[in-house]
Order: sequence, then C-alpha cells, then structure tokens
Amino acid sequence: MTKWWKGEHIKDLAWATASAYKKVHFERSLQRLDEAPVGIKDYLMEIGPELWSRAHFHTTCKSDHLTNNFTQSYNSFILSQRDKPVCSMIIGISFLLMKIMYDRKVQATTWNDNDVVPRVAAILAAYKEKQNDYVTCPSGEGTFCVRKFTGEHWIINLYKQECECCEWQVTGIPCVHAVHLISHLRLPLPQFCSPLLSVKAYKA
Repeated sequence: MTKWWKGEHIKDLAWATASAYKKVHFERSLQRLDEAPVGIKDYLMEIGPELWSRAHFHTTCKSDHLTNNFTQSYNSFILSQRDKPVCSMIIGISFLLMKIMYDRKVQATTWNDNDVVPRVAAILAAYKEKQNDYVTCPSGEGTFCVRKFTGEHWIINLYKQECECCEWQVTGIPCVHAVHLISHLRLPLPQFCSPLLSVKAYKA
C-alpha cells in the first residue's frame, strides 16, 4: 500500500482501521479513510477486511498479528542457504530448523507447564501495572462492569471470557480491563488465557 499512498497521516489512518478490535471502531476509522486520497478505502476493502482487520479476525485463531514480520524474519533466517543448489538448500534449511526447534524445546523445559508462555506473561505483567486505573462493579452472575476514572466502562463476562472491548476474544489474552477484574477477584491470570497460549500447548 505504501507504494501508492505515502505519508504518516495515511499510515496512521490505515493502522487505526486495521488495529481496531470492535467493528464500530473499524467503521469509524474506515469513514475517516474516505477523507484520504481516492482509492485507499476501495483498495483495502477489495483485499477483504478478514485478512487485515482485527475486528474481522475469527476468534478461534487467538491471534491479532497484522504484519508480515514473521515471513521477513524467516527469509532473513534462511538467507545463508538461499544461493545453494536446491537439494543442498533444503538440507541446509532443515538443519537450521532442527536446531532452532531443539533450542526452543530445551528452553521450554525450564518453564512451568501450568503457566503461559513468556510473551503472554510479559503482556499480562504490563497490564497489571495499569490495573489501578480501574474499579470493578459486580453486575450479575459472572458479569462485571469495569470502569475507568475517565468515565469509560466495559462489561465483562468472566465465564464466557469476553470483554466489551473484544480484545480478549481475539487474542485469547485477558485485556487490561479483564486483568484488573481477575486480579481484583484474586484469581490466577493463566487460568483465563486461551489453552493455545499455555506452556503445555507450546511443548506439545
């Protein structure tokens, strides 16, 4: 997209549209793209929002990644093998992959099976640092209202593991509102993360 439309303003508008977790926020950002140069909105919608918009990601995937950083990292990772003959290249890449998989397997032996992977643990820790900005009000059976001091509020269903902001449903990681609630109730945070993000799943 940056080949045809340039500028920080365009980049910010497109990123806001892609990174919105709720469809209402997606639509709002999409309308702002109408004010941008002609063709951007049509270009993005032609691709299909389910491929680039968090608000349209299927919640079974438990991933909110928007970039192709993984493929760029992989291409850089195999760079030393790419100029070899095909058979030698395949063997070389297989050895590289075996080594990294073995190293990660060894590293994972130091992790607790009942915990979440370190990346998720780091996200939860960052959210816990912000939890004092919120207060909790019980609303019903397993339902709570988490309110920020600015007046914003979000309804959370603890049993369904859903927050009104939709981040929890998409990522499988409790959002900052859910982290505040779970910590307030003195419950273990890993219990409310998707099983796909557990150390046990990583080792499987």
